[in-house]
Amino acid sequence: MFITHQYRLILLVSLFLTLFANFSFFNNVVQTYPLTGVNILYVISVGITLFLFIAFLLSLFASKYTTKPMLIFILMVSAFTAYFMDTYHVIIDYSMIQNSLQTNLNESLDLLIFQPILQ
Repeated sequence: MFITHQYRLILLVSLFLTLFANFSFFNNVVQTYPLTGVNILYVISVGITLFLFIAFLLSLFASKYTTKPMLIFILMVSAFTAYFMDTYHVIIDYSMIQNSLQTNLNESLDLLIFQPILQ
């Protein structure tokens, strides 16, 4: 079976997002389900399911001209959100996104620390 460059890139980005952008998620899963016995299979199946779900969603919106810009945008957003979640130990959900869109610029800038950009 021949996999085009576009879908190979989607699979690589999906793997990257699964392993690195969801570090806090997997850390909480391992704390809840310690890696003993059947729990190992559960954690592996969660990782595989997340990988396949991300790859499926990215493939839905992939076309010849939109794949690379879409992946660049998603990688930038995932890096920002992963940093924010790891630094402040929060979960980003619908209400948090809604609140951030309803704030003014000064309130938003108070939450942003430009430390990752400076490093």
